[in-house]
Amino acid sequence: AFITGSQRPLVLPPATQDLISETHILGSTTLIEQTLNRLSGAQLTKASESVLRGTSGATSTTAAEPARAPDSAELLAEAVYDVTQSLTVTIEPGSNIISITMVHKDPSYAVAFLDAHLEGYFVYRDNLTRDNVQVDFLTKRVDDLQNELEDANTQRRQMLEGALAIDPTAEADLNWQTIRDELSRK
Repeated sequence: AFITGSQRPLVLPPATQDLISETHILGSTTLIEQTLNRLSGAQLTKASESVLRGTSGATSTTAAEPARAPDSAELLAEAVYDVTQSLTVTIEPGSNIISITMVHKDPSYAVAFLDAHLEGYFVYRDNLTRDNVQVDFLTKRVDDLQNELEDANTQRRQMLEGALAIDPTAEADLNWQTIRDELSRK
């Protein structure tokens, strides 16, 4: 099948503000924290923390033993900080391409983190476009505003009819006709 130019959908490049917004999302501590949680399971352990930070696993706890609750939050916060320091998200100059790089002493970990991070990002973006809560809210708001406008117009018409006033548009037309008549008479 041959596709002519008029049959292809028009795709506009993203605006610079949109690209900047996406870089902020990709570098956000919230998304980084979600990625770290996904990589290390639901509970961050001291062993997984040592992998995240690239430190030796010589700790007093075993790999299967979860960290205590206060330590877990602190370890996660430290891991998030370390990742934010090693993660770079930039817009390639003169393009609409976003580059993401990560420097880590274990390249395989950096690749695994970036894969998981991008997967989480795409899930986030998919949820934004699939989530109809915002669309439903805006649609309902538009309907409500249209109903309010109709009610206001109905009240205005009732007030004009109640005051036995003539239609303002007809009154303006009558005034213009009077002006034209006077000008032609002169």
